[in-house]
Amino acid sequence: MRRSEGSVGVNYLAELRAFDIWVVTSALSPNARLLWHALMATANAARWKSPLSVPMSTLEAKTGASARAVYRARDELEAAGLISVQHRSGRQSATYDLHSIVCQIGTQSDTIYKQNKTNNIPSVSPPKAPRRKSAFVPPTVEEVRDYCREKGYADVDPAFFVAYYAEADWHDRDGKPVKNWKQRVITWHMREAKGARQRAADPPRRRMEDATGQGAELGFYDDN
Repeated sequence: MRRSEGSVGVNYLAELRAFDIWVVTSALSPNARLLWHALMATANAARWKSPLSVPMSTLEAKTGASARAVYRARDELEAAGLISVQHRSGRQSATYDLHSIVCQIGTQSDTIYKQNKTNNIPSVSPPKAPRRKSAFVPPTVEEVRDYCREKGYADVDPAFFVAYYAEADWHDRDGKPVKNWKQRVITWHMREAKGARQRAADPPRRRMEDATGQGAELGFYDDN
């Protein structure tokens, strides 16, 4: 493969990516694209020997095209400046020099970008890797106590809170796993505060002795 002066080696993947960018604005036929990939794969297997000798039967097998179609595709690639073909006498196979697209794309990238914008061809970005959720780690009593102290939740008993959820294997009453224990502490505090307000608003309880002498709670009565 021919590269610019001073370059060393060939980056196969880089050439494939560059071809994908370059071909967007080209008029190459499907057979020409298949032939380019076939020549690149052959050159890579031959450790980028140049010039590269490839029998026509091999190109037919790799592209799935007839010899006539391969000849036409070869002419397309040569006209596009992607390869150089050296014809040899007799029954000898032609030899090929593949021209690096990576070296060409640097001067064409701005033009391709502008053409894509004009033709409303969207830029393709690699998909974002999904966020990995961190596994839930149950808090210690000390961690809950420190958080309650920070928030001023004096009505939350840290030891009871941890024991309650540990008994349920850190699942709520609906069977759903706890994902954020701090949110549960807040909910616990709000429930306790609501209960305290309700108890403060309820009338005082009175007990009466039943016939057996045991205390029985009969209900709520207002003081008169």
